[in-house]
Amino acid sequence: MSPPIVQTTQSLCSYLGGTSQFADEEPQKGFRAARKTLELDPENPESHGTMASYCYTTGNWLSAEDSFRKSLSLGSALSDHPGYAVLLMCVGNFAKAREILESNIRVDPMNGTVVGYLLAVYEKLGNHESRQEGYRKGKLILMRGKG
Repeated sequence: MSPPIVQTTQSLCSYLGGTSQFADEEPQKGFRAARKTLELDPENPESHGTMASYCYTTGNWLSAEDSFRKSLSLGSALSDHPGYAVLLMCVGNFAKAREILESNIRVDPMNGTVVGYLLAVYEKLGNHESRQEGYRKGKLILMRGKG
């Protein structure tokens, strides 16, 4: 694939940021945009990540999981997919959700949403020490947000 097409695909994926704004406001526009990224570069993990986020946001969890897995198989980082962790939590796969959330928190330690999900995962897995440490970190994040 030529560099301009790759750059266009990456820009489009970045702009869409998971397509959640389209999924909420204009579902068909979000789907077309996600599909277009796949047409431009079907081997780009970001393209599959974009489709996964769209499917996840619109409740199509089976397709979301397929797209998340494809994105990961093409080299996408676990930290790029906190939505996949939430999906895994919903189906009871807390160990894999923990792996994804911990990966994300290493990249974005101030992400209060991810900290909250991680606390729930620690509780479910019976890891009370990690939950307590996460609670302390989460409290600091929330206090900084108010200041």
